[in-house]
Amino acid sequence: MRGIVVIGGSAGALNPLKELLAELPPHFGAAVLCVLHVASHRESLLADVLNGKGRLPVAWARDQGAIEPGRVTCPVTSPRA
Repeated sequence: MRGIVVIGGSAGALNPLKELLAELPPHFGAAVLCVLHVASHRESLLADVLNGKGRLPVAWARDQGAIEPGRVTCPVTSPRA
């Protein structure tokens, strides 16, 4: 793997994140990890929202799952009571 790109932001970063992902080439040589702040009582829909916004596949992070180049990975978050 050539590298890992980590992108983080607040809810206002969603549109710029979609624009950035739309510009990445389909054979991007690094893994991309995306995290946006979500209120603790809300579930993140980030992977669902980003899927199809660019040429790279977007997936939820999985326990023991590999971080792969050319793929966007988003963390799974669950609402807290």
